[in-house]
Amino acid sequence: MSEKSQKKRVVRGKKENKISLSFDAPIVSPDTFKRAVNAFIELIKAVSDEVVGAGKKIQWNMSVEKGSCVVIARQVADAETFRASKLVIQAMPDGLRRLERGTTTSPIYFDDRALKAANSLAAVKDGASKGVEYIKIQSSGKPCDVGERTINSTSRLLGGQHQALGSIEGRLQTITDRGALQFVVYDSLFDKGVNCF
Repeated sequence: MSEKSQKKRVVRGKKENKISLSFDAPIVSPDTFKRAVNAFIELIKAVSDEVVGAGKKIQWNMSVEKGSCVVIARQVADAETFRASKLVIQAMPDGLRRLERGTTTSPIYFDDRALKAANSLAAVKDGASKGVEYIKIQSSGKPCDVGERTINSTSRLLGGQHQALGSIEGRLQTITDRGALQFVVYDSLFDKGVNCF
């Protein structure tokens, strides 16, 4: 392989080893810009943490493309985290596409933190900043739109995940197995029914 083709290969690899956020509005207020960038960074951090687990954390460099609302995240050169960063760069647009399609399960590497960040990012467009025309995430290939469907999907996925541990002392009076195992305990202090699943 010639030196020239090797350089092209390295440059091509660098080009693909990034993920970008782009958005547009007639006027982008500082608050809108800050909310979009903060949600984008939180999404990168959440997905990165899920990908690496207990491994070495991925470091990202952030830049803004000159004359535009394109924020770019590039992995800091590190052979140990290079493969993990590639997974993050693939997982983010793929996960957002699935959320836009209305998935009923969390996309791979999207934990609650990533779902909340995706929701915040989509809310920049469909929230109080109605002037934002689009929000897109792109790594390689076609950009992924982020909007109202992402908000609906993330809200649905996050909504059914409330759990609390506790105890109650009282009298068991009702047990049902219809739909899901459920029982009602009437607490001994106030004699009020507490539904338990």
